[in-house]
Amino acid sequence: MLVLLSLFVFVVTSKATFDPTCVDRLPDCHLYDATSCRGIYEPWAKVNCNNTCGFCQGLPTPAPSCRNKIPTCDDFDHDSTCNDPQYKYWVEEHCRLYCRKCTPEQLYAVDHQTTTSHPQATLPSCRDLAPDCAASGKSVCTDSSQALRAHITCKKYCGFCSVSGPTL
Repeated sequence: MLVLLSLFVFVVTSKATFDPTCVDRLPDCHLYDATSCRGIYEPWAKVNCNNTCGFCQGLPTPAPSCRNKIPTCDDFDHDSTCNDPQYKYWVEEHCRLYCRKCTPEQLYAVDHQTTTSHPQATLPSCRDLAPDCAASGKSVCTDSSQALRAHITCKKYCGFCSVSGPTL
């Protein structure tokens, strides 16, 4: 009900008009870059990704959920997997959270989420990727300038592992 009310307030207060028939036929249009909407791909894009490509003005498409769809994302080397263009679509589909491919709002929510799980309740793949986590001291776990490092490389040392991960 709250979603409908928010949508109503948005539509009423917005000058923009939305075409309810302007929808993407494919669920993964967000994975294609802007060049997929132009040139020789334009006829395909008008049929399959009409809203995402901006050929009509439909309702905004919500961002995909900020979660890993497979439990082994942290087994991959972060830099070579998450930043290699050849893995872009695979990463977007399978390891969005691990590779930090979520919206800024989603990442903020994940980074500031408090967990109530028991520290010993960890996943089998929970491990530290850096050998020097303890040498840095516990401040590496709480210092905002080192937050990304801690969440990726010192996951076990900092206690960021839990049986049920975030599903934003």
